[in-house]
Amino acid sequence: MERDTKNRIKKAFVLLLKPLIKLALRNGINYREFSELSKGCFIKVAFDEYGVNGRTTNNSRVAMITGINRKDIKRTKDTLLEGGIEAPRAPDRIARIISGWSHDDKYSENGQARPLTETEFGLLAEEYGGDIAVTTLLKELVRSEVIEKRNEHYELKKLFYIPRPSTGKEPTLDYIDPDAITHAGSIINDHLTTIYHNLYREERQEPQRFERRATNVCIDKAHIGEFKQFIDHTAQRYLEEVDQWLTQHESTQNKSDNVRLGMGTYWIQGKDCRQ
Repeated sequence: MERDTKNRIKKAFVLLLKPLIKLALRNGINYREFSELSKGCFIKVAFDEYGVNGRTTNNSRVAMITGINRKDIKRTKDTLLEGGIEAPRAPDRIARIISGWSHDDKYSENGQARPLTETEFGLLAEEYGGDIAVTTLLKELVRSEVIEKRNEHYELKKLFYIPRPSTGKEPTLDYIDPDAITHAGSIINDHLTTIYHNLYREERQEPQRFERRATNVCIDKAHIGEFKQFIDHTAQRYLEEVDQWLTQHESTQNKSDNVRLGMGTYWIQGKDCRQ
C-alpha cells in the first residue's frame, strides 16, 4: 500500500513538474541549475519543517531525510544564512563551448570567435562539450540562431543559448518580464500550499481550506470565446466581492497575529492531464 501511494505521488509530481520545466527551458535554466535549486529547497524545507520537539535539526538528520550528502548540506546551509537559495550559473556544455570559442586562441582571434569549419567545430565541441554529437549540436545551435552557416563555415552569433520551442519563436533572455515570473511563482506557491494543507490537515486537526475546480473534457472549441466572456464577468465580480470583504476586515494595527488571507482563480484549458 505504501509503495502504491509513493508511485501515485511520483505521477502527481510529473504533472507538477512539466509546466515548471517548460518555463525553465524557455528561460535558459538547464537541468543542472534546476537540480541545484531543487537540492536547496529540499535542504531548506528539511531544516524548517523537520526539527524534533521544536528544536532546529542538524546536518546529519537533514542528510538522512533528504539523501543529500553533508558537504552539500553545509554549503547550502551557509548560503541560506547569507540570504537565500540561488542556483549557481555552473557552465553547461554548450556554455563551455561558446566560452571556449570566444576565448581559446585555437578558435578565436583577439578575443572574438572566428568562423569555423565543421571539422574545427567538431574539435571545439569535443574539447569543451564532451560527448555531444556534433551533427545534433550544429543543427540545434543553427535552429536556435546561436550560430549561422556561411560558405561552409559556422559563425557564432550569440553568447547565450536558450532552446527554441516548437512554436519557432526566437528565444531571448528577456522573453518574459522577471516580475511576471515572480508573480507566477507566488500563485503556484499559494495553490500548492493549500493543497498540502488539505492533504495533512487532519494530523494538525485544522479545517479544510477551500480548493475546488470545475472542468469538462468534452467542450467544443467553438465555445471558448463564450466561456471567456462568462469567466471574465463572473470571476471578476467574485474577486471584487472577496477584495471588498478583505478591505472591510483589514486591521489598522500591525499585530503579530495578523495573517495573509485571500482567494485565487485560474483558467483551465488543454488536453486531459491523464492522457
